Amino acid sequence: MTSATQPAMTIDALAARVGMTVRNVRAYAGRGLLPAPRLRGRTGLYDEEHLARLTLIQQMLADGYTLAAVERVLTHVPSGVTAPGLALHR
Repeated sequence: MTSATQPAMTIDALAARVGMTVRNVRAYAGRGLLPAPRLRGRTGLYDEEHLARLTLIQQMLADGYTLAAVERVLTHVPSGVTAPGLALHR
């Protein structure tokens, strides 16, 4: 869940923070690489877990991993794991 210092982000804000398009964020979510966002009405709200997963995806792709390999790694990561825990699964 989000803390008071890190408010929830819309998909636009999340994409801007990681430097990718909203379309890519949706594509990764559609492949199951991101957990579902928390909903407030019809608006999806993303938190630090989503940010950490997208950052890891970017790093792994930049290091030459295929998207299929990234999927295999993230499939075994339980929901709720943030950046330090994700680094252990890499």
